Amino acid sequence: MTKAVNLVLALLASALAPVGASADTNRDIVTLTMTERAGVERRAEWITIGVPLPKGLVKSPDELYLRQNGRTVPCEVLAANKWWVDGTLRWVHLIFQSDCPANGNALVTLAGASAAPPPKDLVTVTDKPDRFVVDTGAITFEVRKKGFNIIDVVKIQDEVIINSHNRGLYVLVEENEYCAALDQDVTVTLEEKGPLHVVLRATGSFKNSKGQRKFDFDCRLYACAGSQEVRVVVTLINRQGKDADYIPLGALILELPATIHSGDCLFSSENGGTKQGSLSDKPEAYIYQVSSTEHVFGGAVEGRGTGKQTKPNMIGWGYLRGENKGIGIGIRWFWQMHPKSIEFTSDGMARAGLYPARQEHLCIPPTTTSALCTAELVLPAHKSARGLLRSRRNGALRIFC
Repeated sequence: MTKAVNLVLALLASALAPVGASADTNRDIVTLTMTERAGVERRAEWITIGVPLPKGLVKSPDELYLRQNGRTVPCEVLAANKWWVDGTLRWVHLIFQSDCPANGNALVTLAGASAAPPPKDLVTVTDKPDRFVVDTGAITFEVRKKGFNIIDVVKIQDEVIINSHNRGLYVLVEENEYCAALDQDVTVTLEEKGPLHVVLRATGSFKNSKGQRKFDFDCRLYACAGSQEVRVVVTLINRQGKDADYIPLGALILELPATIHSGDCLFSSENGGTKQGSLSDKPEAYIYQVSSTEHVFGGAVEGRGTGKQTKPNMIGWGYLRGENKGIGIGIRWFWQMHPKSIEFTSDGMARAGLYPARQEHLCIPPTTTSALCTAELVLPAHKSARGLLRSRRNGALRIFC
């Protein structure tokens, strides 16, 4: 099945510098064309892309910079591969932000210089004995090294958005709960750190209070400078038992306790609008993608929709907002990778059902070579409800395909 990608980056071959040209001449090397296909205006959209380079052109990432509309764009350039003949760069990865109009195009140019302007160091990571503290300039969040609970605390300008907690990520197997935070042997590392981005990785097992193990996990958290979003990729792995042993997965849940009680909730709908409700009168609100062709809203919001028939780009986002703050959850491929759910409760709990408890159990086969279940989601946090809605319209929908 062919999927329409919302944001496409195309290389203009005619802009490539000839082989043997020097990057020291401040010449343009390649122009990147961004095409927006989802009908959503993008502002300060974070983009990661690989760019091939001719042999002999560039020796170091320090010789490259990005330019848009005559201005230098803060860009992190990473060496991905080199030509074995002379050691010059063959592939580079670019990490940068860009605007793009809805259903329109935007151009950025990769150029060479003997002394390219370095990106400003906007994202910082503090390595403490028991946790990592990440400051993007827009939010600060903490990740425990022991008792890993996805994200422990989120703050915006000293305002706590997510409280410290002891769960975060858990599975249900035959109605018994196994939690990632109960694994005292978990490993949390700083996998990547650049001026504009950071990647934290946690590997461990889901365990119960008796130390019994069900499933392993591999989780990465991505954050970029100036962004109020944290991207989370969770992989569930069954390494237990013999070849014939299947584990009946009842649920795979990610939950975070927000400091928002009896707030308002918003869910994106497939027609580009929103479903809105108040948790002051109802204990919960949710969207549940039952199958590729059906999703239902419940609790403080009502309605139902499809998925595959209309192929909506907007579906799979939910927001919880208070008087002066809010958080959101966006799940990539929400209707394609069904079942999925997003749920908010009146006491401020935000849950992403990567495999919802409402669904019948799924038998996960054992494996030693590949991941069985991978889910990707984005967790935006905002100091104001206005900023929360602006994120939905302008940038956060990049995760949909």
